[in-house]
Amino acid sequence: MKRINFFMICALISVYTLAQNEWADIWCNQWNILEYNVSGMGIPEETWRYYMAGDTTIAGQKYTMVNRYWTADETKMGAVATIRFTNDKKVYALFGDTEYLVYDFSVQVGDTIETIVGIGRGTWFQQLLVHQIDIDEMINRKTITLYPICKMEDGECDECDENGYYLWECCPIEWIEGVGSTEGFLMGYPPCGWTGGIGHKLLCAYKDDELKYINEFYHNDYGCEYNAATGMKNLVMPKSSSQKVFQNYQLLIYNENKTYNVMGVEVGE
Repeated sequence: MKRINFFMICALISVYTLAQNEWADIWCNQWNILEYNVSGMGIPEETWRYYMAGDTTIAGQKYTMVNRYWTADETKMGAVATIRFTNDKKVYALFGDTEYLVYDFSVQVGDTIETIVGIGRGTWFQQLLVHQIDIDEMINRKTITLYPICKMEDGECDECDENGYYLWECCPIEWIEGVGSTEGFLMGYPPCGWTGGIGHKLLCAYKDDELKYINEFYHNDYGCEYNAATGMKNLVMPKSSSQKVFQNYQLLIYNENKTYNVMGVEVGE
């Protein structure tokens, strides 16, 4: 009987570990994120690549390290966060000895949660109301629409409750399971009422260099990778053998160190 119980315990541990690994395995491990000035002045648009840089064990728990670099200058890089995926569909970020919730894909419509956002660009907490849950048929992934819950610090607010809180319905947030926020994997959303500073948008996401997500709303303007200095934007995977790039208002195709126009005519190296 003891031997049976031992094997049953081992089996349960294996099932738990498998479930945990299966959910973690659906996640992309590279994200190209556009950085821009919210007010539209002063700071040019650039692309940062966030990527999973390997696993580590802390206090007996498995964590994944997330780094980033500037795609226009890969020497500008650094660590961003240490995160953990759980079997109940949550993602946590570790700061010091404390974990903070980043994502919770187990929520239901009407739930209220608090997440940490802005990781890598200053950090704050944001309360969110789960407004809608869908399945994106194009990519076959769960999507969650959330509204920020904001607090009116000064003045009157017709939409506020008795404690001064209101829903910022004009600026919904979208989470995609296995991808993260469309604002950026660890970025979340700017603080309520923010009209200046640096904003972010997720352009593309990859799993082991395989393209899994494209932000169609921004793709024509910025592609998967945008360089403000040159005006070039990559419309396919950065590490593919063939790349399409808009330059000087024309579509060029780079392949094996040669450049072609859309007619297939070589135009230079």
